[in-house]
Amino acid sequence: AGDWRAAAIGLEELGEFGAARDLYEKLFDYEAAGRMAEEQSDVLGALDLFLQGGFYAQAERLRQALMADLSDDLPAALDLFASRSFHLQAAELAESLGQLERAAGHYASASSHARCAALLERLGRLRDAGAAWEKQLQADPDDPVAQLGLGRVLQRFGRHLEAIGLFTRALSGTLPAAARDEAARRVALGFFKLGLTEAGWTALGRAGVPRGSDPT
Repeated sequence: AGDWRAAAIGLEELGEFGAARDLYEKLFDYEAAGRMAEEQSDVLGALDLFLQGGFYAQAERLRQALMADLSDDLPAALDLFASRSFHLQAAELAESLGQLERAAGHYASASSHARCAALLERLGRLRDAGAAWEKQLQADPDDPVAQLGLGRVLQRFGRHLEAIGLFTRALSGTLPAAARDEAARRVALGFFKLGLTEAGWTALGRAGVPRGSDPT
């Protein structure tokens, strides 16, 4: 093994990256082999070696670079991460490629329920989205984004009282400004749908929306 390592280092110094890579692989030095693959501009090969050796920081660096560059290697990288059950990373790659159904499946496998639910809503799969939001709330009952998400789905199905309760809970938490505005308007919309017009305008007034404005 010592002779192989010395030979690999010598080959690397000579710029014989392919031969050095082969020796590093025989030594199970996947980090060094991955470096040689990068020197050969074999990004997918490097990614595979880093994942195989457990060098996840290096693998993540390459994954981020592929996504930033919108590389033609993204589909193969997606397949690689998926084959090794790195579901969160695979989901993000799939989403960057516009493969939303596949991304939602990987987010679900990664127990990233909120991201899964948001994609399912975009896909119009409202019942599945509601189930995913419920899973997120089981994991974190005080998640205001999930409360807003589940309320939004319930409101689409006409379950306005339940939705109002969820929106109200969401408003008691920390939400970005746009999400707070959405939640407040949806509270008002729920009241209007229930025929409680004055309660609807009161809710809009608390959100800073003038009486007579469109609540949607």
